[in-house]
Amino acid sequence: MYCGAAKITMNPPVGTYLSGYAAKRPCTGIHDPIHARVVAFGEQSADLLIISLDLVAVGAEYVSVLRSIIQEKYHIAPDKIMIHATHTHSGPCGTLHESSLAGKAFTIWRPYDEQLVDEQHRKILQAVGDAIQSMEPAKLYYGSGMVEGIAANRTALERVYKPDLQVLDIRKSSGNRIILYHFACHPTVLHAANLLVSADIPGAASAYLEADEQVEAALFLNGPCGDVSTRFTRQQTTFEEVDRIGRILSRAVLESLGSTAPVNASESKSKQIKLELQIRSFPSESIMQTKLEELRTTLLHAQSKDVPQAELRIMESEIEGAYAALTLTNRIGGMASVETELQVLQMGELCFVNIPGELFYETGRKIKEAFEAVHSTTHLFISGNTNDYIGYIVPEHYYTSSSYEAAMTLLRQDSSEVIVASVEKQLKILE
Repeated sequence: MYCGAAKITMNPPVGTYLSGYAAKRPCTGIHDPIHARVVAFGEQSADLLIISLDLVAVGAEYVSVLRSIIQEKYHIAPDKIMIHATHTHSGPCGTLHESSLAGKAFTIWRPYDEQLVDEQHRKILQAVGDAIQSMEPAKLYYGSGMVEGIAANRTALERVYKPDLQVLDIRKSSGNRIILYHFACHPTVLHAANLLVSADIPGAASAYLEADEQVEAALFLNGPCGDVSTRFTRQQTTFEEVDRIGRILSRAVLESLGSTAPVNASESKSKQIKLELQIRSFPSESIMQTKLEELRTTLLHAQSKDVPQAELRIMESEIEGAYAALTLTNRIGGMASVETELQVLQMGELCFVNIPGELFYETGRKIKEAFEAVHSTTHLFISGNTNDYIGYIVPEHYYTSSSYEAAMTLLRQDSSEVIVASVEKQLKILE
């Protein structure tokens, strides 16, 4: 196996709107740079790319154009190009086309910015070229561990969540290393009041790992994080807290790298699965308005009783979801379904399942446990917010709750189960 890596900064101009929260947030500067990181794999020449971008999301239009220009210049098939967004909420808007489902729904994030996207694509293409140029013989090692104290289920602490960490240590013949690490968490220490560009937790963790001059790139892949965040674990919403949590994550990565085992990563396979999902129907405006008033009354009562801040934040998020749902039906009412993509990449004993939205942790765990029961020697990475963005992918039994995620999902209530069935079918085909 030959491997190479590169990274490049993608800072937007001052004044560019930031994404990730329901607020208009023109950035006033750069706190820490956002990057594109690329790892190229192949037997002597590159035939598979993993690209991680410090963005909240990338839409199908963004991905299609980027894959096309990469294929044109470097002759890598689109189905072997994985484009992942780390889901920072302090990166630029403008990567979701206004004709897409998410573009129609989340208009607060600003429309598709062709100038910004073109500049990002130019830089990503440069990083792809640099990664390919740096390819040399390498051996791959896989490890796993746990990261305590960073994240938890953000709707209820008692729900099952295991802070699993997966690492891939790519050791090049020159002595340089490439680190790929996978962890499920909304990287949202910074709140909506922040107006500085930042890669948040993954940016801090990767910076610590890349401080070792032998590490060419430390590339973060976010897992099924639809219901996982720092809500109950963060101590503040400051850059100092970003640094603290990023340091914890980087130390856990280094600890896991100390107990890796070699893996075979030859003979890559890939599959793009085109999927059509149905759009949900929203309750009437009067029902949603009544629900919104009930939630506001509950919050006011809780505030008067000195309820802990973490619990208040859950109530606030429910209000945010109910308020957003009031407008969503008018924005996407003309859409009956959405076409999107699932992607499966396999390299020997490594398998990457790529989901185009915010999959719930319990759903990802279900896929992983079913897979590992049959394939004990193959290591499965499930990455959300990859190759497209269709919002929250919520398990069916959540639809009767008043949670933010259930209120904000754009998909019919069987969609998560449809995705699971499609992924499991494809994993069997690739055996």
